[in-house]
Amino acid sequence: NETYFVTQDNWQDHLRLTPFSGLAKLLVLMSDGAMPFAFSKAGLFQPFIGPVVSYLKNKTETEGGESLHATMADERTWKITQDDKSLLIAINVSD
Repeated sequence: NETYFVTQDNWQDHLRLTPFSGLAKLLVLMSDGAMPFAFSKAGLFQPFIGPVVSYLKNKTETEGGESLHATMADERTWKITQDDKSLLIAINVSD
């Protein structure tokens, strides 16, 4: 839960890349500020991610982006964490 910025002298020392080859149905990237409500020790926190993904599958990219932005800005998320909150969700809808 520590952020290293690419503007720091030693940012390369903290960069972690995990290669993935295969098909993905869901990709979630988040800042550490979103982790308290979107991630658990077992992985993605399904009581949060599950409904969000279900909702996004039926929305346009614009509608989904606006909804995620509203969720990150919601006062309930600020009660959980005062940290910056970024969340990117990519869904493979080709199935």
